[in-house]
Amino acid sequence: MQLGHTWQRLQSLKSYIDSTEDLINLELDQQRNNLISVDLMVTFGSFLLTAMSVIAGLFGMNVTNRLEADYSAFLTICIGSASAALALWLLFVYASLRTGLMNGLSITWR
Repeated sequence: MQLGHTWQRLQSLKSYIDSTEDLINLELDQQRNNLISVDLMVTFGSFLLTAMSVIAGLFGMNVTNRLEADYSAFLTICIGSASAALALWLLFVYASLRTGLMNGLSITWR
């Protein structure tokens, strides 16, 4: 009878350990998904910054056009490309949240 009781407690303890292991795996999966979401946002942001640098590089090349003497044209193009990049990044984040690609991005700091 004692052996049966001990066996039952061991089975209960094994079930508790398995449940705890499953819970830890779920939490690790959630953290991995959050990291993937952050990585996706950073990657898209760096893509947009690269696009901005391409625009600035094309504007800064030694190609003669009527804009090289006008300071306001350079400022307008820089501000315009930065605004477009920011708007596209915000649109990407909004669309990602709306479609469920990023599930709220709840990162907790510990």
